[in-house]
Amino acid sequence: ASDGKTVTVTRPDDARQNRALHGLTRALVNNMVVGVTTGYTKKLKVEGPGILNWALEGLRKYIALGYRLPPCEAVDKATALYREEMDIFGKFAAEHFVFTPQATALGNLIYKQYKTFCTDNGFRSQNSRRFYAEFRKRYPNIAEHPSKNGAVFEGVGLLVDGSYPTPDLI
Repeated sequence: ASDGKTVTVTRPDDARQNRALHGLTRALVNNMVVGVTTGYTKKLKVEGPGILNWALEGLRKYIALGYRLPPCEAVDKATALYREEMDIFGKFAAEHFVFTPQATALGNLIYKQYKTFCTDNGFRSQNSRRFYAEFRKRYPNIAEHPSKNGAVFEGVGLLVDGSYPTPDLI
């Protein structure tokens, strides 16, 4: 109720919910009156120059490091671990390749084994073009030449079903 100069908030009884609503309504009305009559102000500490100096010092360090963030060992370790965990090709190579000068492997057998590895481990395999591009990027010193059964890679051996393929396949 209001008589023009005062606002009165009443409640029907002393029930818990009515008391809560009474307090809420009284606080809201009071905040409206204060907002209209005196307004709200918040005094801020004078920290502007300190913040500006802090930002400029950070910018100087950033420029001095060649526009790179300073190294953080925890971030570097986490990034390396993530890359290792997500390196499906690397996991496949570690389990299925042996690198010796006399070893040879057929490209189509390598890719077939890679697809099986991905399926067995729940990974999505790359298409053959991307797989071979990654293979050539990681192992640029592996010689490759054509044969009647497809590309042959020299210097890498492939373990298939627990043994190495016989030379007559190549």
